[in-house]
Amino acid sequence: MRAQPRAGTLLLVMLTATACGESGRLVDPGAPSLAKGGGPAGTPSVSAATPAYGYRGETDKAVTISGSGFEPGAVATWERGGVTDGKVVVTSTQFVSSSQLVATLDIAADADISFYDVAVTTLGGKKGIGTEKFEVTTAVVPTLDGAGNNSYAWGMNAAGQIVGRSNGNAFFWDPSTGLDNLGT
Repeated sequence: MRAQPRAGTLLLVMLTATACGESGRLVDPGAPSLAKGGGPAGTPSVSAATPAYGYRGETDKAVTISGSGFEPGAVATWERGGVTDGKVVVTSTQFVSSSQLVATLDIAADADISFYDVAVTTLGGKKGIGTEKFEVTTAVVPTLDGAGNNSYAWGMNAAGQIVGRSNGNAFFWDPSTGLDNLGT
């Protein structure tokens, strides 16, 4: 005749299995654990910056930062070599969700043309860094058909639309419709 296990024995085995980690040691359920990716739980991570570039001299440039572990009050910085760069200044960081922030930047006219790390630091001091997620470059202005030789572009958006002045007149240029002279 086979002995039947007692209910208490089975319960003890289940409790032991849930209280041990992979190494077989007892685990304190309240102790900090490691998040995927190897960092401590709650540490932000930065996976992308959109757009991933900015031009020397741009101001009030909105850049969406994607990642995880973001919290209200988190602050973004642009860094090189682990040091916040004084030529790419974040004027504000807006919390959107735990996976998205919007940083507003001012890029100095003499900022180094280079790749920059995008860092996010929580109010609790935890920091995540996206290595070389943003590039500062020089502006390339396309040829503006009909704008004339004495033309100056003042700004361009992501759609390639340009505003500026030509021979004393303001203009708006769109790649699909061309030049629209707005007058003096």
